[in-house]
Amino acid sequence: MVTVQSLYPALAPYGFESTANICYGSWRNYAVSILPAQYSIFQLSFAVRADKQDKTLAKSLRNELRQQLGKGLSTVLNQGSAIQFAYRFDNKSPQEQQFVRVADAIAAALSAHGLSPACTCAICGGGTPESLCMVNTYQPVHGACMHQKVETVREQAEDNKENGSYLTGLVGALLGGLVGSLIPILVLIGTNTISAFLYALIPLAAMFGYRKFKGKSDKISIVIVVLISILFVAFTDLIYVAYQFKEHLGWSLGNSISFVIRYFGELDNWFDTGVLTSDILKSLLFMGLGIVVSWGYLTKTGTAEVKAATTLMGTLRPNPMFAQDYSQEAEPVYGQEAESVYSQAEEAAPSRPRQTLYWNGQNKGE
Repeated sequence: MVTVQSLYPALAPYGFESTANICYGSWRNYAVSILPAQYSIFQLSFAVRADKQDKTLAKSLRNELRQQLGKGLSTVLNQGSAIQFAYRFDNKSPQEQQFVRVADAIAAALSAHGLSPACTCAICGGGTPESLCMVNTYQPVHGACMHQKVETVREQAEDNKENGSYLTGLVGALLGGLVGSLIPILVLIGTNTISAFLYALIPLAAMFGYRKFKGKSDKISIVIVVLISILFVAFTDLIYVAYQFKEHLGWSLGNSISFVIRYFGELDNWFDTGVLTSDILKSLLFMGLGIVVSWGYLTKTGTAEVKAATTLMGTLRPNPMFAQDYSQEAEPVYGQEAESVYSQAEEAAPSRPRQTLYWNGQNKGE
C-alpha cells in the first residue's frame, strides 16, 4: 500500500514539501496539493480558474485521462478554483515516476481544455499573485492578503476571548438545538415516521446557534453544545413517544406529552420497553454520529483557528509565475524562461526558502 510516508518523501526532489498529511508544490506552473484519501488513493488538486457550473468538464477530463492513466484514475471533480483528481498509486514502479506521468498527463489535459495555471489571488481575486499558499488547496495568493487573513483570524479570536459570553452562547445553543430538533419532529408529524439520521443535525444546529450568539469559543463551548444536544435528543424522543399515544388513543398532543412526563416510569404498561429502549439508543447513536462527523466544526475554537491559520502561513512560498513583477500583470512562463523568473523571484523574496523547479520531469533548479 502506498502511504503518505512513502509517497511524500519521493516527491521532495521535485520541489514538493509537506506538512501534516498535505503535500504541496508547483508543476508546470500549476499549484498542486496532494491529500491522502484511502487505500493508496490520493487527491491531486491543480489550481485553475474554471466555471464551477460546467458539469461536462470533469467528465470530459476523466474520460480523456483514463485512456492514458487507466483505472488508476477514479474521479475528477470541478471545484472552480481547482480541479481535483483521485488517483491510486501502486508499488509496481517507483512512486515518483508514477507521479511524473500522472502530473504531466493532467497538466497537458488541462491545457488542452484551455485551463491554464491559476493567475489570480485566491483570496481577493486580484492579479499578479506573487506567492503560493494552502487555501483549502494550494493556490496563488498575494502575500499581503494571506497575512491579512491570518491577522483577521487572530483579531477575531482575541475579540471572542475578551467579549464572548457563555450565557449568550447558551441561549443561542438552546435556540439552535430547538430548531435542530424541530426537523425530525416535523418529519414525524408529516409522515408518521421518524428518521434517526436527522438526530445528527441537532449538535450542528446547537453549535451554530452558540456561535451566532457570540458564545465564548473554547473547550467549555464543546461541553455546553454536547449537553444541549443530549437535552434536545431527549425532548425529541419525548415528542415521539407522546405522538404514539396521540395516534393510537386519539388524545391531543398536549395531553399526550403531559401523560408521558407524568407516567414516564410506567410506560412499559403501554410499550414494549425493549423497542422503546432501542429507539432511544438509536437516537443517541445518531446524535453521536452527528458530533463525530462535525467534530472539526464543533472543536473550531479561537485558539485552534489561529493555530490552523498559522500553519497555513507556513506553506507560503514564492510563485515563480509572478514573483518577478509586483506591479503589472504577467503571462505564465514555461520551460527555460522559468529559471530567469525564479532568479528574480529570489531577489524579490530573499527570505523565503528556495523552490526547486522541474520542467518536463527534469530538475531545472539547483
